[in-house]
Amino acid sequence: MIDDAREPREGANAPEPEPALRIRMGSKPGASLRVKALGLEVVRKEASIIDAVVSSFREVAVATSGKAGSMKGRKTNRCLVLVPSETEDAIEWHDFFVRGRFSVEDKILDSRLASEFFREFQPE
Repeated sequence: MIDDAREPREGANAPEPEPALRIRMGSKPGASLRVKALGLEVVRKEASIIDAVVSSFREVAVATSGKAGSMKGRKTNRCLVLVPSETEDAIEWHDFFVRGRFSVEDKILDSRLASEFFREFQPE
C-alpha cells in the first residue's frame, strides 16, 4: 500500500504541495456524492455544494446516490474505496467529482450494502 504523505518543501517561498485529492461533494435533486476521509479540508461551501481537498490519505470512501439511466430511473447507491496511487484518476457523478492520485480498491454496487458500508466506514 502506498502512503501518500508527501515531504514538505523547504523555504518560505516553496510552493504549496498539490493535494492528493480535490473534491466537489454535496447534493442536488436526483444526485449526491459524499466522501469520508481523514484530513478533509473544506475550501469552499455554497448552499449544498462543498469543495474540499485532502493532502494525504491511506483509504477514503466515496458514496454516490441518484438515478442511473441503466436502472430505468430507479435510485441507486454505490460506494467506492480509494487508495493512493501515483497515477491520476477521477470519479465524476453529475456535477460532483473526486480527482487526484488514487486507484479504486473496492466497489460496492448493491444499494443496501453500499449504504451500510459507507455508514460504518472509518477512514484511515
